[in-house]
Amino acid sequence: ADFFAAMFQLWPDKEYCVVTAPPTVQRAAFLDAFVSIPPKAGSTFAHTLYLLHRDALLAPSSLSVRRYDPALHAEGAAALVGDVSSFATDADTKMEDNPPTAAFVAVMNEQVVAVVDLSRKGASTDAIDWYKANYDIEAYVPFERHRARAQAVLTDMVVNPIFGTFGRYVLKEAMRLYEKTLLYHEAPSDSVVPLHVLETLVPVPARWRATPNPGEELLGRKRGDDVPGGTLLHYFARRLASDPRCEVNARIVVVGLSTCAIGMLKALLLSSTANVKRVTLISEPGTARAPGVVVDEDYPEPFEFEALGLGQRLRVVKARAAAVDAEAKVVQLPD
Repeated sequence: ADFFAAMFQLWPDKEYCVVTAPPTVQRAAFLDAFVSIPPKAGSTFAHTLYLLHRDALLAPSSLSVRRYDPALHAEGAAALVGDVSSFATDADTKMEDNPPTAAFVAVMNEQVVAVVDLSRKGASTDAIDWYKANYDIEAYVPFERHRARAQAVLTDMVVNPIFGTFGRYVLKEAMRLYEKTLLYHEAPSDSVVPLHVLETLVPVPARWRATPNPGEELLGRKRGDDVPGGTLLHYFARRLASDPRCEVNARIVVVGLSTCAIGMLKALLLSSTANVKRVTLISEPGTARAPGVVVDEDYPEPFEFEALGLGQRLRVVKARAAAVDAEAKVVQLPD
């Protein structure tokens, strides 16, 4: 960081530093201060693009997270998220009284650069039981370490792209101020999940419901069985703030939509330790099950497949692979 600060002093009229790096090499340590830019659809540029704004170098010493104050932060927050009327609902309730909702802003030089909205209303005991019944979240979260009072739902999170590398810090500070240790984010599979949710939170795969004993109800039955299976669930525990997922920009191509390929996609895209960002699936039917194709018993059901949220996590090429050259790392498609 000191090197780039001195560099910007030499060129005071410059605001950005741009770096491109091949995805096959190990990520350099100095790139931790840079934001990786996602490629546009159809782009064939092989390198990963990194961007650093000069103001981002000041964030470690100048960025602070505060509770949202309508009188001070309404205009700045509206510039990021639009409608901020709901943020003021419980703004007058003191933190020690555990308000039902709480909004937070990250401020730098009195300018709002990030907004986080949390709510404990969506993390009721019934809702948590429904998560346990429908998602394999107990494999990720030791619930005995998280009191029900210390859990909440992340309803919105927007970070100025210039300060994208500080999204995890902003979320950690919001949890500290709200006295929460575990957050959830739930979204329909056909909706757009915020970029910083995909980057920061960990996805949770769906699971089969356990079979209840005769005369007993299943966990989460009060939520209703008509809840669509294609619901995406992410979580963020406080320990993840100090143990972030490793960013992987290597290009990975998966051919076909077999049971084995789906298992590979789940391992890559639902990892709690790695954020794999450039995965391509080559499949004639896309991410849908091809009609008339016989699959084995391990092939996921539609609700399991939809809950993977593959639409926002990988690039899909609807074609048949004509040949694979492993040595040259090339997949040939028919003309």
